Amino acid sequence: MEVGQRPAGRAEFGRQGGGADGVHDRAAEGLAYWNGLWRYAGFRRTQYLLTGVWGGAFLLEAAARVELTYLLPTDQMVLANSVLPLVVVGALVAWTVLMAKRGRARSAAASAGDA
Repeated sequence: MEVGQRPAGRAEFGRQGGGADGVHDRAAEGLAYWNGLWRYAGFRRTQYLLTGVWGGAFLLEAAARVELTYLLPTDQMVLANSVLPLVVVGALVAWTVLMAKRGRARSAAASAGDA
């Protein structure tokens, strides 16, 4: 291989027309769609809510871990440090999925009302 050549089969994500399968083209379309959603107030409100809840939950988890460090013996705290993040992330993912379902239902109802 000469200097300046790229290995065969390696996708170039930074250039238009990326790989042989058009990965970059699809990514650009997806990004354009996502950016277009921000013009809707309901979408913006939901994104801000999701971001705030996730951030707040992680801050509360951190505060709880600090408090638990002083309250629990070391062996129990090691277990809590392993389990607590999984519980928090699991709860947040479940809540996010629920919010997404509600949002889709509201969107479908609004579309049905317009038709």
